[in-house]
Amino acid sequence: MIMALFITTFVLVVLIFVAFRLKIPMAVGPLVVVYFLHIGYSLFDQYTQPKIEMPRVDAIKEIPDSRMNKEKFLQPRAIPVVPDNPRPLILDSVPMKILTPPDLVEENIKNELKPPNIPVPNLASKVTEENLVLKEMLICRGIIKRTPVKPGKSFSNMVDSLYCYTKISNSGGKQELQHVWYYNDREMTRVLYNVKPSFNYRSWSKKTIYPENIGKWRVDVMSQDGKILGSRSFTIDSASSNF
Repeated sequence: MIMALFITTFVLVVLIFVAFRLKIPMAVGPLVVVYFLHIGYSLFDQYTQPKIEMPRVDAIKEIPDSRMNKEKFLQPRAIPVVPDNPRPLILDSVPMKILTPPDLVEENIKNELKPPNIPVPNLASKVTEENLVLKEMLICRGIIKRTPVKPGKSFSNMVDSLYCYTKISNSGGKQELQHVWYYNDREMTRVLYNVKPSFNYRSWSKKTIYPENIGKWRVDVMSQDGKILGSRSFTIDSASSNF
């Protein structure tokens, strides 16, 4: 309270000094009135506010801990249960039965009941023969819109290349076929392709013909199990022999 009164008085003196310096002495009266109003309000608030007594530290009493002791739960003690009249332990002394092997007569009977080892025929080849049918095979000069152009059995050695055109009916699943080209009974090339299920599956392979490849040629259409579905022979003649 004394410190606040000192600060307020100091501020009032400063303001009065400033008022005289600025040549406004009329402002001194209001400042003095505000000063006394502030002091009166401070005194009134001090004596009318209820006092709060702070307890002394030495007067605080210790409150005993009413919680349960945790050590009893952290370290439980196991109490063994012992019957009043314990019975003696009795072991079963009955021997286990050992399975004996079957007699030789029973083994012979089992062997006679087994079916003989009959070789199973290879059904894949029969299915291939029944599903794949070569309906058309031609050796031609070219293929336009899936149609053979200029087919024949004899060609000039100036043709550059020839085509083997085939039309196959496949009533089964997708299978692999081969076009095997032979020159004078010597294999020159082998073309692999897949035939999808179709009534008329058209396909073809191409072989480059060099001018010196004069002689007999042959193309075999072979299934995936090695069966020849069809064959077509043709010859390559010298261009000078035609004149």
